[in-house]
Amino acid sequence: MSEESERNKAIMASFWRDALSDIDAAVDGTFAEPFAGIAPTGRRIRVSGIQIDRVRDGRVVESWNHSSDPGIVAQLRAEN
Repeated sequence: MSEESERNKAIMASFWRDALSDIDAAVDGTFAEPFAGIAPTGRRIRVSGIQIDRVRDGRVVESWNHSSDPGIVAQLRAEN
């Protein structure tokens, strides 16, 4: 690969890394407080989701996130 191609590749990688970052995460927790009108059960649940941040000059300037709220409620209401 030419030096110019390598430089262009580095510029594009830097642009995408700085312009958009994402996090895909899962969190485990104990259902210990009322949520959405459902009484706490003490059961363990898992919440997963994704967060996408747009970063400019090292600062988050926009953020989008999504988690499965119906999935959370289904876990909270599950009868074991």
